[in-house]
Amino acid sequence: CTVFLLFLSTILAKVDETHLPNDLKKSLQKLHDTCTEKTEVQEALIEQLKSGIFVEDSKLKCYVKCLMMKAGAMDCEGNI
Repeated sequence: CTVFLLFLSTILAKVDETHLPNDLKKSLQKLHDTCTEKTEVQEALIEQLKSGIFVEDSKLKCYVKCLMMKAGAMDCEGNI
């Protein structure tokens, strides 16, 4: 799971949002907002994750899990 989270942080860091279509930006923002509200993770930890720095934090892990589940990349049992 940690390896996948590191991979995910690398992907997040490499995404240049300026080149994404507006509808995709809105969808990603909604997903972010939903998972941030649900997990109460600190925005600073998410920014660190985008920079490739994974902080051992339970709320951050729940945030990433939320993103993955909402995106359909992981099921309820944690299967990727």
